[in-house]
Amino acid sequence: MFFDLKNYEGSLKAELQTQADIMGTAAAPALVFEDAKVAHENLSLLKASPTIAAAIYTTKGTLFATFMREANTPPGFPPLPRAEGVTFDGGYVNAWRRIVSNDEVLGTVST
Repeated sequence: MFFDLKNYEGSLKAELQTQADIMGTAAAPALVFEDAKVAHENLSLLKASPTIAAAIYTTKGTLFATFMREANTPPGFPPLPRAEGVTFDGGYVNAWRRIVSNDEVLGTVST
């Protein structure tokens, strides 16, 4: 059972990191052009997953765009992005990834 739990945890981390990478790539132009509406539209593609919430932060740490499913709304997003990696906060798992384009950090995405 312990192995199954560790295996599930590893799969969950990998899935969230992949989603964060995809969302970060999609959000890069929105950050460059400071278009929060497009960033939100990109994040809303995650609506296919019933348990996900996501946020994009600018390089200054400002919350730029968010997406939350009404049924599973987390308590909110941290006021500042976390370091890159996976965190476990209050029963929620979050993947934090830098959004990079042309070797320039544009922001951070959390899924």
